[in-house]
Amino acid sequence: MVEMFFSLKFRSQLARIRPELVTAIENGIINSAQVSGAAVRRENKAISARFDESKIGFWLDIMFVIETIRALLANNKRELYGHICVFARTLDVDTSEMLKKNLSRVDDADAVWCAASITEEIKSFAGFKENAYNPVPPEASIPAEDGADSALSTDIYYELDTLRDFSETERKFPLRKKIEKTLLIDKYKSAVITGPEFIGKSDALFWYCREENGIFHPLVIRFTKHNGINCFTDAYSCSLSKIADKKNYTPPERLLTLHNSLFAERLRREIPSCVLKDAHEFLTLLLEAYLEMARNSLLIPVVLLENIENAQDAAARIFFDVWAEASKKKRVVALGTCSRDSALTLEDGEFADAVKDGEWRQVFSGVINCAVESPQPFDISKYSISLLETAYTCFLLGKFFPVSCFTGLFEEEGKNDEVLKKSLDVLASFALIVSADNPSPAISGLEKRIEAALGARTEFIKQAVRNRLQEWVEKGKLSPCFDLLEALRGLGAGASCLLTLECIKSDITKGTFEAVETAIAEGRFAEITGDEYAPSILYIYKTLKSLMYESEADIIQTFKMPPPERIPNTEFAARILSIQALYRMGIKDTQPALDQIKESMLLYQETKERSGISLVYRLFSLLNLSKHEISDAIDYLNYAVEYNKKSKDENEKTLGCYYSSIVHFIFGNISKAERIMNEAALQAQVSGSPAWALKSGFMLARYSFETGEYAAARKQFESLSSKYGDIFTPEWSKTIQAWIERTKLYLGFRTTSLSELQCDDALLFRLEETYLNEEYETTVNLADKILAGSIKDEFVFLEQPCWNSGFSQCELIPFTKRDFFGRVAPVWRSLALTKLGSFDEAVHTIQKIMRDERLNETDPNMPFYFFANYRITVEAGLSEVDRNTAISMAFKRLQRRAGRIDDVKTRQSYLSNQYWNNALFTTAKEYKLI
Repeated sequence: MVEMFFSLKFRSQLARIRPELVTAIENGIINSAQVSGAAVRRENKAISARFDESKIGFWLDIMFVIETIRALLANNKRELYGHICVFARTLDVDTSEMLKKNLSRVDDADAVWCAASITEEIKSFAGFKENAYNPVPPEASIPAEDGADSALSTDIYYELDTLRDFSETERKFPLRKKIEKTLLIDKYKSAVITGPEFIGKSDALFWYCREENGIFHPLVIRFTKHNGINCFTDAYSCSLSKIADKKNYTPPERLLTLHNSLFAERLRREIPSCVLKDAHEFLTLLLEAYLEMARNSLLIPVVLLENIENAQDAAARIFFDVWAEASKKKRVVALGTCSRDSALTLEDGEFADAVKDGEWRQVFSGVINCAVESPQPFDISKYSISLLETAYTCFLLGKFFPVSCFTGLFEEEGKNDEVLKKSLDVLASFALIVSADNPSPAISGLEKRIEAALGARTEFIKQAVRNRLQEWVEKGKLSPCFDLLEALRGLGAGASCLLTLECIKSDITKGTFEAVETAIAEGRFAEITGDEYAPSILYIYKTLKSLMYESEADIIQTFKMPPPERIPNTEFAARILSIQALYRMGIKDTQPALDQIKESMLLYQETKERSGISLVYRLFSLLNLSKHEISDAIDYLNYAVEYNKKSKDENEKTLGCYYSSIVHFIFGNISKAERIMNEAALQAQVSGSPAWALKSGFMLARYSFETGEYAAARKQFESLSSKYGDIFTPEWSKTIQAWIERTKLYLGFRTTSLSELQCDDALLFRLEETYLNEEYETTVNLADKILAGSIKDEFVFLEQPCWNSGFSQCELIPFTKRDFFGRVAPVWRSLALTKLGSFDEAVHTIQKIMRDERLNETDPNMPFYFFANYRITVEAGLSEVDRNTAISMAFKRLQRRAGRIDDVKTRQSYLSNQYWNNALFTTAKEYKLI
């Protein structure tokens, strides 16, 4: 604990004559003490403050307060009659009075006195006069209770003389002049400097840009190992934002929006495939904004690429693509740095062919190879512990955050942002960090050396950094991932079970498996997740990943793996049960799935994991749908969506909306299904899931088709390829193309491409096509092919978009594929048979379908089936009573489904625009049913 005592001499008189002066000085001192974390109080016309010495970089806070006090006193020295300002470990009342009487002198306008124990701590920053003052002679010291002399009574006080000017530096920059001289030979040459680390390559390039008149402040893109997308987002936050502030330039709103969304992914070493488009757009806008500021300033833009050997393939690809376009529009210089031992080599002064497939050669026109040796390590024992603590904190924070966030991070730990700014300058001056803009170690091995010097104090600092990481994840500023778990473990402690589970789910959802797979391969998985959690987390990872990405065969193989014998907590047990239920539902093993869902639901009532509760309600809803219990399915999905509002699991929110829409469509309320599916599409974008966004877009096109809006449906289907073509698989393309051809059929186009598409939906739609084209024999033959067994039941995918049919994850939840296709095909076959004169067979087949107990409200085609029954009845020449009965039954089914549509316009379109519904509606009018 450190205490400060401050008092103005003749304060009462000053307060009467110059009250504003007294207020300004005292408030300035109080404010500086408070922002430095002190508890301040006024008493006896004096100010006392108590500082917590345990804080990181504590003595830098003290120096900030001292500097503020000296400035306030020096600026007003002609108005004052003297003062007393003392810093000590402890100040009792008697000692304070002695100091007040003996140290208050008018001629020392900005005097600050420090106890000897304090001067030792701040000698790196300040010089002291030789005169000393001991308020109590040693012979008069009072023994403390433990028998030792009181430290206060024998402490000696020294007057502060000077504060160090940190514009000076201990660093040597041998490259500066050499690089400047080399580059000036061709002022606008794009070049890369190769050489060992820690020789000041980046510094040399930066100063070249700064010193050369007419060369604009560089845009710095800094590549580091496993830094994912950060190389681009930090170029904005650490470079462009500063330049923009100086130029009074407002960056595009879209640039800021993209920065915020991409920033959240900074802990992930991989760039998720779902953000590659956003990253490309972001870098494009970033360069455009930079070039515009350069153009407005009539200056030369320079992009400084640091450590290009560390560029990940995805990041390098984005940069190459954007650079190729940007460099065509305006003259822009590229300068870079690269370690000598990287792939970047020289052949007669030019690039070798093996460099990133030669693409860096398109950026740089030459190479400057530096032979300067790395500086020798220096003695860190001469630096104060506070300075080393701050440097170490910056090293740790810099692994996870850009320097632009340091102010907020230090403030959250109770540190003054002004102290931080000064500290960065001091650290750079002392050669502990590269620069105030790049707070990474300036010397090889420096972090480990400082860690050794700080000893146990490093654990306190690691805890502070760990707190910041966890709090930013909790607030949604950072996405959880396995790299976060590894970081937390490296900072001295593991994550909670819920955070561990959230990190694993996030990586699975984003498809970023590198960190997990590497840890498993290297045998570090248990070390990172914790021995107790490892078996359960590994099981969850492998099974959930399989359900979301792998084929039916791989899923079945994965689930042969037994669950862990011991599950450490309720959250893991509930999640494992729900995953097993997903698998059981996939293989249509309904009763075991139901038992596992119920058990999981009971367990989740004891937890706070909202996304898990939402998942089991979603599964219970779909299980009810598979049993044709539509009302219960709707209710439980409503519960799932409600719980999702309290959850942070964006993927589960997407799936909740998607399946809620599906259930309402199956029920018949197409307009409500459409509204909810629009929410699912938007949520899929938020969660970074283009595959589910594509599937949602497909279903919206299907809803347009089902309401007879065939032109709109065709446009929607065709737009999917332009929006999501980069993630298409052959299976997806065939299914979507089959539906495009189906819309063309109902728009009156003759098409033959359905016969060329090798997919089940195309085969089914060929029945419609051949029937409407009056190719009845072909219709019968195709139906026979389907019924002969070409359609097989398949695994029901619930966690990944399924494209083996456009009916998947919709009609094929309440029915197997064999059941559903096995009903549609006979209906078309019967219709065709009547045209061929085989009336008895057609009537027998359609009546069998009408008597099928599985034909219920969960089949959206039900009105069509009943209308087909009427058509066959007419063609077969059955009685008037049979005809009346058939059309009446068909119209009632149509009315029932149409009545569930809550939007009048959609309902009208469903009745009058949909091809078969319109035919049924028109026939009902003829029979005077309307």
